[in-house]
Amino acid sequence: MHRITTTLMLLAAVLLAPLATMAQEYDHEEIIEDRFDIGNGDLLTIDSDLGSIEIVGGNGGDVFLTVIKGVNNVSDREADRLFDRFELDIRESSRGLEILGDYDKPSGKINWKRSLRVHFQLTVPSDTEIDVNTAGGSISIEDIDAEVMAKTSGGSLTLEDIEGPLNAHTSGGSIKAFNIGDRTEVRTSGGSITIENADGYVSAKTSGGSIKVNGADGDVDANTSGGSITLKEVYGSVNAQTSGGSVTAEVIGQPQEDMTLKTSGGTVTLYIEDDVRADINASASGGSVSTEIPVSIIGQKKRSKLEGEMNGGGPLFTLRSSGGSVRIKDL
Repeated sequence: MHRITTTLMLLAAVLLAPLATMAQEYDHEEIIEDRFDIGNGDLLTIDSDLGSIEIVGGNGGDVFLTVIKGVNNVSDREADRLFDRFELDIRESSRGLEILGDYDKPSGKINWKRSLRVHFQLTVPSDTEIDVNTAGGSISIEDIDAEVMAKTSGGSLTLEDIEGPLNAHTSGGSIKAFNIGDRTEVRTSGGSITIENADGYVSAKTSGGSIKVNGADGDVDANTSGGSITLKEVYGSVNAQTSGGSVTAEVIGQPQEDMTLKTSGGTVTLYIEDDVRADINASASGGSVSTEIPVSIIGQKKRSKLEGEMNGGGPLFTLRSSGGSVRIKDL
């Protein structure tokens, strides 16, 4: 059963075709389509009780919206009842476009095989500011030149080619961010974080997964309570701490700021070039400390501790492991 509540121009259908292929097909669907004219640099806001969100930036000044409601394993009448429980409120203003999704969830035990699914699919001008929040779905955003804020309580986040500041949070999924701008803050309570090619500052925090950063021109702050941390091609200062895994960092060039690498449950490995100037303060309560680059030792030499100057000294490198060894290796 298919119901089209608003007819969309043929052009919108063409632009949204790549997005539509990403949505699941259902036994019963209700599709809402519309087009909105917004100005340069306007704000798109989505706040929904339910639904995954896909946003792609493009040329032009129009927003093309498709909302797909879907359900399986129910009768036509029950499908209509479920569709009616999710209502859209779309508001246009001088500031931009606001989309609200209100879900009147059925009482009693939820049968997930028969529950309502909602997908938001949008193309927007690339300079549109994005502020989206969903209580039950994943979020995918790409090709946006402005600030992006994304939050979900129950899904993964995929963010790609974001030039503006990025702030993203999920309570129950992984985060992947590729080719991002000058300031990035991402947080998850239940998944891993992967970041590649960041132009500026990166803050990545998770309570239940690993963190991987591959390419960061700015400072990096990485913290996890339940996984390993891997940093490659990092150019700024580094603060990486984990309570449940190893820490590996590959630092390019001569750091200008202090660095801290700490773990309570694994090994710390630092890869640096042999001409880097640094002050070293390294200790391992559960293993040994070793270095492939000469260090002028200060104080007494110990198997589990190393303190001294590398190539005459420089920024302070604090390396700590409570459950493994500390290794300094030539890059």
